[in-house]
Amino acid sequence: MDWKKEIAISHLIKQGIAEIDVNGLWLNTLPEVAASDEQLRNLEAYLGYELNYQYRSFLSYANGWRAFSGYIDIFGVDDFFGRATSSSCD
Repeated sequence: MDWKKEIAISHLIKQGIAEIDVNGLWLNTLPEVAASDEQLRNLEAYLGYELNYQYRSFLSYANGWRAFSGYIDIFGVDDFFGRATSSSCD
């Protein structure tokens, strides 16, 4: 999977939605900064198993994405530890 391309396309779609969402009904957020190899290894050690390859690959480009689709989040590393991500609404 070409995550750079997929993330860019998703961002463009969200931008288009934001342009027509004059009442601000939908959160317009950006993905979190990529998770480091150390963060991913620590998460896998905490969970006790290896992450799914595609999800691990996604996290290496975007460490989660709050309000990715409407009010649906893609969890980042910190979510597994019960820590909130630092993203804010645009």
